[in-house]
Amino acid sequence: MKYKGKKISIIGIGGTKRSGFYTALLLKKEGAEVFVSEIKKEVEFQKEIEEFDKLGIKYEFGVNSEKILDGDIIVLCPGVPREHQIVQKAKSLGKIITGELELSFEFINGDVVGITGTSGKSTTTALTYELIKRSGVKTHLGGNIGIPLSSLVINEREGIFVLEISAFQLETIKKFRPKIGVFLNFHEDHLDRYKNLGEYFLFKKRIFENQLKTDYAILNYDDEKIRDLSKEINSKVLYFSMKKDVEGIFYEKGKIFLNLDGNKEYVIDREEISLIGDFNTNNIMAATLASYLVTKDLNSIREGLKEFKALPHRLEFVTEINGVKFINDSKSTKPESSKLAISSFPPKKIIIILGGSSKKSDFRELCELVKERAKFAVCIGVTKDEFVKIFNEIDFKDYVIADDLKEAIRVSYSKAERGDIILLSPACASFDMFIDFEDRGEKFKGYVLELKNEKEV
Repeated sequence: MKYKGKKISIIGIGGTKRSGFYTALLLKKEGAEVFVSEIKKEVEFQKEIEEFDKLGIKYEFGVNSEKILDGDIIVLCPGVPREHQIVQKAKSLGKIITGELELSFEFINGDVVGITGTSGKSTTTALTYELIKRSGVKTHLGGNIGIPLSSLVINEREGIFVLEISAFQLETIKKFRPKIGVFLNFHEDHLDRYKNLGEYFLFKKRIFENQLKTDYAILNYDDEKIRDLSKEINSKVLYFSMKKDVEGIFYEKGKIFLNLDGNKEYVIDREEISLIGDFNTNNIMAATLASYLVTKDLNSIREGLKEFKALPHRLEFVTEINGVKFINDSKSTKPESSKLAISSFPPKKIIIILGGSSKKSDFRELCELVKERAKFAVCIGVTKDEFVKIFNEIDFKDYVIADDLKEAIRVSYSKAERGDIILLSPACASFDMFIDFEDRGEKFKGYVLELKNEKEV
């Protein structure tokens, strides 16, 4: 075993999905001497500490001390920035620095379908997984979608691994190579981590860095920046497009067609798939093409597309109260995602709940779209004042500030009429008031159902 007897330090337990925790279990199983360093207090990790004690894994909490430097290899969880002081010191000492994705990839005996982009990754990854699995191929779902690859390869190493891949994960790759790489879209995000969009894009495109000529790159033809990557990619390039009859897969007059090796083949009518919005048409096409390259089973793909439902917190229908629909889009943590969400509904029917913790995003274009298409806006969280400032500057007066999410829902309902849609699409991260976007989405659903019980008595 490659890691038997090696001293390995892991920085970070890994947020709510515990990628660092599972990396520790994986490496312990492989015979390594493992040390875990987590900056948060141990009170949040009692279950993990019990497992560490049982397996003899050493750890520290509340600090990232120089004990980390005792390791021959340092593994970073995706949330740990490369500029971290202890990481820089480890580099200066010649330590091997790697990430959870890169390390876990070494244990895979099958192929990887890797999906990246700024928005739509989780939906596309989940859909691709369902479409491939339906054909009978042994398939695993994981990565940034909330199932760490390290947790999968502890016990399962054969088959197709369909992985959502983030820019954070791609920062530390060396040999990671998806057989099929998908780049969905690119827009502003994570400017609290990267110095500019160029640096963010640099890490995103690394998904194709190690591909061979026998591999596939699936690119969004309608995004010029992504389309131009074809000039620097080593693998076979295919596209998806809403606008053009491209080699790969395209949309035309309500229908989706495959176009491979000069053969055009009808796939499905768009209206047969329940996912709403043009951006989901792109996700559907990318997932369909990736799945077809693996299975060649178009009948199974068609049936899978018809049955697939939206993931939680992504334009998720919650309920209807007296003709007013409630939609949970808590996963929209950036302005571009919220713009796509707003554009998915009829104009002047939306009451949107915006705001949260800052990712240093520019909200001006989003606010312009809210003015054009929304009936009313309710602002919450740390960024509420930023929205208010821009709304005032663009002379949009149909907004109000709420102290918290529960109040925002009630204010929104008071402004709504039969046929309206109350949309939680915050365009911001959630850490000012919630554990994460999932916690925010679950709270939203809970408060809405509470309101429903009151109004329907």
